[in-house]
Amino acid sequence: MLLAGRSAVISGVGPGLGRAIALALAREGASVALAARRDSHLKAIAAEIEALEPARRAVWRPTDVSRPEECQAIVDLAVEHFGGVDVVVNSAASFGHGEPAIDGDLAGFQTALDVCYFGALHLTRAAGRWLRSHGDGRVIMVGSMATRDPQPGEGAYAAAKSALLMATRTLAVELGPEGVRVNAVNPGYIQGEPIQAAFRRRAKEGGTSPDEEESRITRQTALGYLPGPDEVAGSVVFLASPLSRPVTGHVLDCNAGMWM
Repeated sequence: MLLAGRSAVISGVGPGLGRAIALALAREGASVALAARRDSHLKAIAAEIEALEPARRAVWRPTDVSRPEECQAIVDLAVEHFGGVDVVVNSAASFGHGEPAIDGDLAGFQTALDVCYFGALHLTRAAGRWLRSHGDGRVIMVGSMATRDPQPGEGAYAAAKSALLMATRTLAVELGPEGVRVNAVNPGYIQGEPIQAAFRRRAKEGGTSPDEEESRITRQTALGYLPGPDEVAGSVVFLASPLSRPVTGHVLDCNAGMWM
């Protein structure tokens, strides 16, 4: 149990990567506080965690990370039930409005920054006292391939995630003297229903097949496949665990070698 006795707050806990991260941390012994804007998945994921053998503790609260008071509330809930916060995982994200940077409504850029960047700062600041309290706190940011390979219409998301990765390095420098490690995972395409739906859409638009669309992407990776959410979550576990003790300010690509 790499995380026995530890407690974690995780934002952006939906049916995909957020769920996988929460379950992965819990399997390694962590008690977890789950946050997402909508509660449609939170209760079910908490029940999955509590059903693990042996059982783990899980609490949840609908949370809009763009609101500092709601970030404080989920941290307070974790402290109430677990006695503190050792790990913060900032997985919440917004894609903005999918509009071009030069002609589109810049409100989408503000929305993406409010969630991806400021939301991560709000949640990390809310947990700051507890992360610093024992000299071994962990903060893990969830970045995106958009920071390396931006596409038309993704400017808001790419800019916000790029700011998040710089915040990773800044916080690592600022919190390092107090023993807090701050790192990021940077996934590429993640295998699952969302990307399969995208392959079906692209195939319909281009007159190809979903398998051809998937093959076109996997050929760009060194390992020739698309990692699943559980594999990306394993990298989060590493950064949250004692195995990564000398690592801080690092962005760990989890993309099957897509950008080599």
